[in-house]
Amino acid sequence: MSLVEKIRKARESIVEVEGKRFTIRRPTEAEQVQMLVEKSSRLDVVRRFVVGWNLKEIDLIPGGDAVDVKFDADLWAEYVDDRAELWSPINDEIKASIAKHNQKVESAEKK
Repeated sequence: MSLVEKIRKARESIVEVEGKRFTIRRPTEAEQVQMLVEKSSRLDVVRRFVVGWNLKEIDLIPGGDAVDVKFDADLWAEYVDDRAELWSPINDEIKASIAKHNQKVESAEKK
């Protein structure tokens, strides 16, 4: 694993929604600014910052097999676009990861 991958991995956490686990990545400060400038929607944020899952084929398509499916950003976008019930809870967790990080930074600066 490269150092870049390690840095990104350090910003990841697991979120459970509707019995499924999704790996989210906290946006960097630069990405947060970009999100504000672009006025990113909840869906935009969820598409971009979910980076893993524990889904099976049957979760993705009716009649699919009960086999694990490797995460793919394009497949994720196609799937989540039709799952509005996931947008708010996942987006809320991404925002919470930002707030938690900001609290840690502020605490460290006060020391």
